[in-house]
Amino acid sequence: MKPKTRLFVIASFLLYCSTGAIAQITWDTVGITVAGGNGQGLNSNQLNLPNGIFVDSKGNIFIADAGNNRVQKWAPGAKIGITVAGDSIQGGSAANELNDPTNIVVDSFGNLFITDQSNNRIQKWMPGVDSGITVAGGNGPGNKANQLHWPADVFLDGSNNIFICDGAPNNRIQKWATGADSGITVAGGNGNGSKANQLSGPTSVYVDKTGNIFIDDAGNFRIQKWAPGTDSGKTIAGGKNFTGYSPNQLAFTNGVYVDSIGNIFIADAGWGRVLEWTPGADSGITIVGGNGWGSNAEQFGYLTYFFLDKNYNLYVSDNWNNRVQEFKAITKTTTGISPINANSYFDIYPNPTLGVFNLRFKNQNFANDKINITIFDAEGKMLAPMSIGASNEIDMSGKPKGLYFVRVIAGGNEYVAKVAVQ
Repeated sequence: MKPKTRLFVIASFLLYCSTGAIAQITWDTVGITVAGGNGQGLNSNQLNLPNGIFVDSKGNIFIADAGNNRVQKWAPGAKIGITVAGDSIQGGSAANELNDPTNIVVDSFGNLFITDQSNNRIQKWMPGVDSGITVAGGNGPGNKANQLHWPADVFLDGSNNIFICDGAPNNRIQKWATGADSGITVAGGNGNGSKANQLSGPTSVYVDKTGNIFIDDAGNFRIQKWAPGTDSGKTIAGGKNFTGYSPNQLAFTNGVYVDSIGNIFIADAGWGRVLEWTPGADSGITIVGGNGWGSNAEQFGYLTYFFLDKNYNLYVSDNWNNRVQEFKAITKTTTGISPINANSYFDIYPNPTLGVFNLRFKNQNFANDKINITIFDAEGKMLAPMSIGASNEIDMSGKPKGLYFVRVIAGGNEYVAKVAVQ
């Protein structure tokens, strides 16, 4: 067999890493198996029809292992996973059980929020505990404010509000405040249909920092954007009839994510690909997959959900192949500045941060260097120049949450690193 050729798909995903320097992200389209891939099963090195995934800041991969009614945690480079939620392979409705978990999100404290689909509830599992507590739903299937019906996805915003894809026949997005015993409908809930105020089998939800709600409206083959407080949505991707493999069409979508500059990433399960739609575009760009269904490293058996980590590496849940694939991000800049993932001078900790972080210099006698520090937001806007004290500490606790770029100029060289402020 001839060696597989590695292809690099250039996406139009742009990040400003310093004044006049635009970093361009591409993805290696040959995936690496980072969890599972050892056949369908319940052993610690196996998965059984995995669905949603979440990758924390340390690189731990949390997987909704739906067929085994559990959540598995795989440490970076691990050959096996450990069960962190779900105590019965057969599934159940007790506090220590799950039944067909479909998605998961992990907050900054390590709490797991799990879409326990067949139990029509969202379960919260705190680190190290052996049972969960119901934080939404759990009152039987239905369309009342305290009920859910076949929920598919869960999202946690910066204020710890829980957004839930409440599937058919409810076809709505529900928002539950912390501690609430009922939710409010913030999108859909007007029957199953394709009108602007309707949804059909929503499978994924994402909320940006300004409160816009992005919905994977799978039954209508489209992504809908609902502005805060509105009673209808706008189609920003897809929405064409399911008639072909055109880049402006979607089929049986299973995941949506929007980055800080408005690029939309979509898991197009029907065609076995992940697409990127730039703001205002009429069609998408395939960044991984799209090579037919299969088990090769460039293919998916049936992809469900995906996750972009802080370095924009793409993790995809390959459901029928019982594995999670990682597609490495490659960063290039247009002005010859060192790529942001090749910084050899300093790093940042903690990262993500609540606002205060330190610069840690790598094998450098930085006291002999004349250092200039500037910080840029994700849109390339420069903040006020920064200075550091003896502890190398920088305080950004008053800045909005989001992704920033720290630029250090020292010894005539320029170095850039990313920091996420939560």
